[in-house]
Amino acid sequence: MQAKLGGLVGQNSGWVESLPLKVQGRVEALSTIQNDYDELEEKFQVRLLAVPRHPPGIGRSRAGGRQAGIGCCCWSCGG
Repeated sequence: MQAKLGGLVGQNSGWVESLPLKVQGRVEALSTIQNDYDELEEKFQVRLLAVPRHPPGIGRSRAGGRQAGIGCCCWSCGG
């Protein structure tokens, strides 16, 4: 059963061809848009992974300066 179903994957079922021509055109347009989106999403993910999560020097020196100069405002850290 599994092999029989596996052989059907990717085959044309013919249901799109049974739709009215206007609807077929919309399905084709949406398919094209989805393919374009998938390509852009893949490029975005590649670029996103290339961006360092914590660039050196950003946010660290300011936080250290605030704590050292003013002191922490919470009682739990002892500052």
